[in-house]
Amino acid sequence: LAHPGLSLTAALDRVTAMQRPIPHLGLNVTVADINGPCAIDVKLDGAIDGKPARGIVQASRRPMERNSNTEADQDTRDKPAPVFAGWDARTIDITIGSVSLKGAGTIDAQNLARGQLRFAAGSLADIAPLALIDLAGAASLDLALSDDSGRQSVRLVSKGTGLRADATAIRNFDLRAEGSDLYSHPVLNADARINGAEIGGQTIANATLSAKGNAESSTISLSAKAAGFNLDAAGVLTPKENIRFDLNRFTAKRGARTIALQRPASFTLNNDTVRIQHLAIGIGGGRFTLDGTAGKVLDLKAVASAVPLADADVAVPGLGLGGTLDAAAEIGGSASAPTGQYKIAVKRLTAPQARNAGVPPIDITLDGRLEKTRTKLNATASAGKAGTFTAAGTVPFDASGTIALTAKGRLDAAVANAMLSASGRTVSGIVQLDARVGGTRARPQVGGFAAMSGGSFRDSQVGTRLDAIEAKVTAEGERISIERLSATTPNGGALSGSGQVRIAPDAGFPGTVSIRGQQATLAASALATARANLDVNVTGALARDPKISGRVDLTHVSVDIPERLPSTLKPIDGIDHVNATGQAATRLAAARKAEAAEKSNGKGRQALFNAALDVTVSAPNHVFVHGRGVNAELGGSLHVGGTTNKPVTKGAFSLYRGKMTALGKTLNFTKGNLSFNGDLAPELDFAAEIEASDITAQIGISGPAAAPAFAFTSRPELPQDEILSRILFQKASGNLTTAQALQLAQVAAQFAGGGDGVLDRMRRSLGVDSLDVGVGSGGGPMVGASRAIGDRLSVGVRTGASASQSGLSANVDVTRHIRVESDVDARGATSMGVGMKFEW
Repeated sequence: LAHPGLSLTAALDRVTAMQRPIPHLGLNVTVADINGPCAIDVKLDGAIDGKPARGIVQASRRPMERNSNTEADQDTRDKPAPVFAGWDARTIDITIGSVSLKGAGTIDAQNLARGQLRFAAGSLADIAPLALIDLAGAASLDLALSDDSGRQSVRLVSKGTGLRADATAIRNFDLRAEGSDLYSHPVLNADARINGAEIGGQTIANATLSAKGNAESSTISLSAKAAGFNLDAAGVLTPKENIRFDLNRFTAKRGARTIALQRPASFTLNNDTVRIQHLAIGIGGGRFTLDGTAGKVLDLKAVASAVPLADADVAVPGLGLGGTLDAAAEIGGSASAPTGQYKIAVKRLTAPQARNAGVPPIDITLDGRLEKTRTKLNATASAGKAGTFTAAGTVPFDASGTIALTAKGRLDAAVANAMLSASGRTVSGIVQLDARVGGTRARPQVGGFAAMSGGSFRDSQVGTRLDAIEAKVTAEGERISIERLSATTPNGGALSGSGQVRIAPDAGFPGTVSIRGQQATLAASALATARANLDVNVTGALARDPKISGRVDLTHVSVDIPERLPSTLKPIDGIDHVNATGQAATRLAAARKAEAAEKSNGKGRQALFNAALDVTVSAPNHVFVHGRGVNAELGGSLHVGGTTNKPVTKGAFSLYRGKMTALGKTLNFTKGNLSFNGDLAPELDFAAEIEASDITAQIGISGPAAAPAFAFTSRPELPQDEILSRILFQKASGNLTTAQALQLAQVAAQFAGGGDGVLDRMRRSLGVDSLDVGVGSGGGPMVGASRAIGDRLSVGVRTGASASQSGLSANVDVTRHIRVESDVDARGATSMGVGMKFEW
């Protein structure tokens, strides 16, 4: 135990790191007599990526030098144990591929170092498997240390090209520096240049540091250009009894914004204390001053006057703050137990996130007192009509100290509408807050309540509408309780909720929240209306991966198929937009954003919230589908499982009864299914039959309710236009008049989603079944209209340029193939005939 030693052996065998093989790498370390000379011997042997890796390091403590005369007078038996101070590194010789570190040196009891050290790397990639980061480039460094009559001197020469370490890259750098008497009266001479660097996401075009000195002083200057940022600073280092640095010039610019030293300032180092004198910095149209001492003992006075927060972009580009800062502080005591007072006032504070959310400018006032281990504070934040908050109490500097804060405020929920309105949502109501915070930063204890009254919520896209929202949330210790949550929906429905949440961020805020509903109208849009009773519970880690379970019993669902769909509902595929403007530019920007988000998620980024689902949706009946001639009732149930990120839906709604009116005919459905795939635009799958002329036609309706697809088939099989022709006119398309052919095309377009045609709108306004526009035998225009009276009889009227082209007609279908036709013109002439028709 008096002279312990240590030995360590470690090895890597058949390892791959950074995609490079390490077949074997061994390390042996021995340390003899740790309490004595502590002789250290380190050996490295092996290979990395086919390149040798070898090294030797030998070091030991240096014995304290003693007065020889005193020791000579002492008896050998009474000589005390040797005393060690400093280190002696006899050998440093490490080589890994093209990277080497070689040298030797000593450090004595006064921390004066002597020796040389050289680092050379033909390719830093050779040590990337050991560093476990991506490295590249070549670099060298020569360090020489000397003890010049008790004064520490150093000489350093280093350069590198093509350096890269993860996200940091430097095209090239060159450093030459010399310093003498570093501990007492430092004299510096140095030149350092960096060209083409990327550090922390910021691009540095170039940076230069220069120091020229003698025994009296050293002049130091620094300049840099980086991403629109220009820095220029200069000062003088004077190595007197107390080291002093005079900052004579400092300017930082980014665009039109500037931070500049208004007058020379000095910093004097006295042991562990720095005295700051006359530091005054102009920030835009404002000013910041600092005077006093900092170290073990504090005596500082700082003042900020009308400092524009927008000028923070000089240091942090893109921060985008707005407003002005006024502050004053007098700080005394010590660094471990500061005392003093401070005041801070921020006027019309804005930030990009707050502006996007529609939050108006905020005025903040804060005043407090430092009391060694804690600070007392009073704060007020006012956002005009949006609301006001106040906070008061004490906050400890130590994380284990006790917090004692109270907060009160009033917020108008409508402040969120600027952000919500883009998605068609609005909210209103008043939120009152009365809270207190205790405990520690690691385990906060929250008390008080937050209450909302007179609230409402609208979602115009889904059709959700909640009124008379009343809520009260209370907190006590580590638990938050939902004491009251209620809202009403149209048609007399109601929602209510309750629950508890534990304040445990590490555990994802575990708790239980229950939501109940009675005849609640959950959606009421142009496409769907849904009313339900619900009993849903949310349990587990609410902020991370809770479980949503329960039942939703749909008491009434109505799906309305639009009568007309604009042909421009969906952009035409295959179009490239050049210099898009207006609505097209907005849509394309949204598409690019969605595509980028999808790619980002595809790289493995997980959503912060992903709830497990176990919800049963039941609707035994009263699921109605109306529109475009459809009138049907369905029923069924669904089970929604999986997660909110990847829901899995099983179940269906099937047809109970239904019919369809199309093309003047009433059809009975032969099948019908309705499915919801994650939104309120359901998928349709219906089929109906009709007897038309000498065929049996089937009409299929499929796809989303917002854009259904109509398909026509028949027995025997015919093209869709032939099927439509027989349904509309009881004859083949080849026998149609010009106007009938136009009407057929327009009906086909209507079922394809193009809306009604001109003739169809005229026909419906006149209340007739057929409207023909053509040319009479004399070359003049002729218009005819007819209407069916029963299944076999139709009557019509026509008018033209002459009396013979104007008259009345009546047609009777005796059988499917035989028709009796009669006509009376304006002159009184009559005619009658029998027509026979066969098709093959």
